[in-house]
Amino acid sequence: MFIGQPKDKINLDVKMIARFYIPSPFGYRQEQTVYKFSDDNGNILCWKTSGVINTDKCDNYNERRGLRIGDKLNISAVVKEHYTYRDEETTSIIRVKCNHVIEEALSKAERDEIKRNEQLATLKDGDFLYPMPYKQYKEHYSDCETLTGTYKDRDDKGRMTHATITVIIREGRLKNSGTRFQHYSGYQFTNENGKYVVYRAVSEENALKRCQKENPNHTWECTKIYNYRHMSGRLSW
Repeated sequence: MFIGQPKDKINLDVKMIARFYIPSPFGYRQEQTVYKFSDDNGNILCWKTSGVINTDKCDNYNERRGLRIGDKLNISAVVKEHYTYRDEETTSIIRVKCNHVIEEALSKAERDEIKRNEQLATLKDGDFLYPMPYKQYKEHYSDCETLTGTYKDRDDKGRMTHATITVIIREGRLKNSGTRFQHYSGYQFTNENGKYVVYRAVSEENALKRCQKENPNHTWECTKIYNYRHMSGRLSW
């Protein structure tokens, strides 16, 4: 339902549920930000602006560099008009000010950390984490769950590099080698540039042969071994 009447001043608690950008009617190559809020009753409010929300009364909030989807705020505003868009009654507002922050939404990094901890808590004896090139994951382990937040395609200086990811290998996912009394292990090889690949084989020698065949013109050294059969602990990224 609509809130208030045009030119009414309102003060209410809202949650930011969307934010997107549209071309501005005031200049070439300019854009406006559209903020979409909902109140405690599910009523929709929309605010179009070329600026940012006034948070003068929220010093700590300014450090957040603006609104985040999911933030709960107490705002003051003026009702501009009412309209219906796709059967949704919407109250358009202007002169929006944030009086105080009721609840801050979690950042992506914070959400990833919570999900990652939940995943690690599900690991049992026989499960383990397997860091590998992203290409290897897509080709051979796409049926496995990946550890949230471990995809990486840049180095510490922000330069593009070979994408890697950590995969959760559940007990029984890797089969025995097929050779009597022998089982696969994982062998991580690192080249002179610090890049690494991981191969599964019954011996380091076999893994090195495959590595040199598929990645010629580099010098490879085995830097880590994963014992799948006897591994009861958990590898960390």
